[in-house]
Amino acid sequence: MKNNSQSSGSKPPGGIIHLLRFKLGRHPVIVSKIIVFIIVSIFFLHPDYSHNTAGSSFAGEKTMVMVFPETKENFLGRWLYLSYTEAFKRLGLKLVYEHYPPKRCSYLSDAGKVDGELGRIDNYNEAHPNLIRVEESSFSVKIVAFTTDTSVKLNGWESLKGTDYKVRYVLGIKISEDNLPKVVSPKNLHFTFDAYSGITALISGHTDLYVDEEMSAVSVLKQTKEFKDAEIHIAGVMEEVFLYVFLYKKHEALVPRLSSVLYDMKLEGLIEKYKAIALKQH
Repeated sequence: MKNNSQSSGSKPPGGIIHLLRFKLGRHPVIVSKIIVFIIVSIFFLHPDYSHNTAGSSFAGEKTMVMVFPETKENFLGRWLYLSYTEAFKRLGLKLVYEHYPPKRCSYLSDAGKVDGELGRIDNYNEAHPNLIRVEESSFSVKIVAFTTDTSVKLNGWESLKGTDYKVRYVLGIKISEDNLPKVVSPKNLHFTFDAYSGITALISGHTDLYVDEEMSAVSVLKQTKEFKDAEIHIAGVMEEVFLYVFLYKKHEALVPRLSSVLYDMKLEGLIEKYKAIALKQH
């Protein structure tokens, strides 16, 4: 007796995932890869995926949703969080701090899904014209190269020229993206998505150098149990840079006011005070 429910004219179940399984049922690996691609594409590209909290109110208080690649538990994230919480408070605003990978931060701020970014280098808005730089910067960081080989000594980006080191860096960190391709051959240059992955690659011998902001990477080293006994050293400083806050263009009127507040806080010694607190906590 013929089973009509499985006849050749039957339709596949609804939904794109079911459709893929119906069409490619004998190719589960292909189906899995396509599903992963769809999910990742939605996460990074769909304009409505993330909640648009920019400029929203919380319990009647005006908020500023700002993003940064580090968590508040890491040194740099903590330092910026403490400093900008006070800065925005003086302007009658409440800071909402959110952390995402660097590329995700760029997407959210470019699209106006958040109000801005807390720490980028001075020319960041050349590639992100929807953002306006706040001119006052009181935060400097060192971009360094980590290694497990104590014989490796470096000093600046140019010191990598002519070497054959395999190098990894975090995707979305503009200063690394701008400088490393100039001094490292393409076959030796690879990106990673976070410090944990970069340090893991270093320890396992898959890379010779891992380039990142010094204190952020050190925070991960200290906080990750499996890295406790790792013999990792700083091969050298690539560059010391100032970090600036960038606001989405609709906040243009706020830019000079925030700059003035940061200048006052610097004179009061508050920026250094918060740095000391962040160092102690991490």
